[in-house]
Amino acid sequence: MSERLQREYVVNRERRRKAEKLGRARIGPAPVKTLKNWISAYRDESNGGLFGLVDGRSRRKYNAFDSLDPEVHRLVEEQMDALDGSRSDLNLDELFRRTVLAVKAEGLLDL
Repeated sequence: MSERLQREYVVNRERRRKAEKLGRARIGPAPVKTLKNWISAYRDESNGGLFGLVDGRSRRKYNAFDSLDPEVHRLVEEQMDALDGSRSDLNLDELFRRTVLAVKAEGLLDL
């Protein structure tokens, strides 16, 4: 048992030395820089508090329709407008399938 504890101590000490050489100071599971960023986001006056800790990707505006042909964009919008929220089993694959069928029905095969 003592040999095992000694090996674990040596391994942890070596890991800590490597981290110190690389300049990766850690407090717990996150680097110090990450913790500083979290604190500044929490203290931010405009969007601080818990909202500041929300992952920024979820707050970003994302528009995948910019590169679509206007006719296809219209068909996608029609498919989305048909959803009234009463069904929850419709997934993205089904929505894509319906849109492809609408594109074929309109005769927009050369896109």
